[in-house]
This record gives sequence, structure tokens and C-alpha cells, in this order.
Amino acid sequence: MGGRGIHAGGGVGTHYVGRAAEVRALDTYIKLTRATSSVGVRLSRRLAAAELTPTQLGVLEALLHLGALGQRVLGDKLLMSGGNITTVVDNLERRRLVRRERRGDDRRHVTVHLTPRAAASSRESSPATWRPSSRRSPRSPGRAGAAGPAREEAGPQPTW
Repeated sequence: MGGRGIHAGGGVGTHYVGRAAEVRALDTYIKLTRATSSVGVRLSRRLAAAELTPTQLGVLEALLHLGALGQRVLGDKLLMSGGNITTVVDNLERRRLVRRERRGDDRRHVTVHLTPRAAASSRESSPATWRPSSRRSPRSPGRAGAAGPAREEAGPQPTW
């Protein structure tokens, strides 16, 4: 590539030299990875406060937004195995956040519902309601859309 390659720049943390499309792809991958990590840190703090796992939050969010679902359908939507969705729903049911309802004519068919307590609490503490702060990240002074993580205001704490 003797001098013709493009250097990855813009603070992406790599010295890769290659074609423009490769550099853009690598730059995008690095930014997405950093954004995912940043969101994951914030989410893990909230989940710890709510004593939930990411998988349990996924189940609660799906039921909140889609309504009651068959347990198998719920597992399929969340890309979970039958055994895994059963365990997650067992744990949520134990905490009285969901309830199962078996169909009278076919007891193998189980519909999962949010309990009223979980529905009210999840509307208040859903990630969809978390507001970004107007404060700038120390990593991105004055630059809109910079790679630094956005800070969040203290929103409602989950009361699951």
C-alpha cells in the first residue's frame, strides 16, 4: 500500500492503514463498541439497583410494550432457549413481577403477563424514559456527537 493507504484517525485508537472503506468500517465498529460499553455501564447500575438481570429486563420490557405473550413466543422474540426463558420467567414470577396463565384446553400453552405492580413500575423506570443530561461529558467538551459518553440525570429508580 506504499503511502496510498488512509490512516484511521479522529481518535479512534488505532493506527490501521488501509482503503477508505476499511478505515470507515473500523472507525464505525470502534465507535459502536465504545457506545455499547457506555450504555452497558449505565444499564448495569440501574439493573443492580432494581435487582434485575439484563435478561429479566428484556422480558419485562417486551411484555410492557407488546402485552401478554406466549412463553415460547417471548423466548423467540428475545432469542432465548426454552429452558432459559422458563428459568427467567420462574424468577420473575417468584418476585411477583409476572404471572403465568395456562390455557384450559392445552396446558402446554403458557401465556406470560406483567403483574399490575410490575407494569406501573416498569413504565416509570423503563430505559425509554431515562433522560440524557444537558451536561457535557469530560471527554467531549463542546463537541456535539463526540464519542464521549452522555451523562444521565437521576431518573426514577425502579421499584420492582
